Amino acid sequence: MAVTFLAEMYFKDGMDGTVIVNGTLIIDGTDWGIGYRSEKGFGKSADLTISDDVKLFMKIVAKK
Repeated sequence: MAVTFLAEMYFKDGMDGTVIVNGTLIIDGTDWGIGYRSEKGFGKSADLTISDDVKLFMKIVAKK
């Protein structure tokens, strides 16, 4: 399954060819088979539920 997300791109000072990309990807874990104590299965008001949202914070550094 393909995903897309917004990211900010920075070019390192000094023009050495380094590029830094920062972004946050939020997926619904149930779409990826992660369903243990899911909100969808237990309801948001139930005790001990785990959010269906999985947040991935990314920092990619590419060097020339």
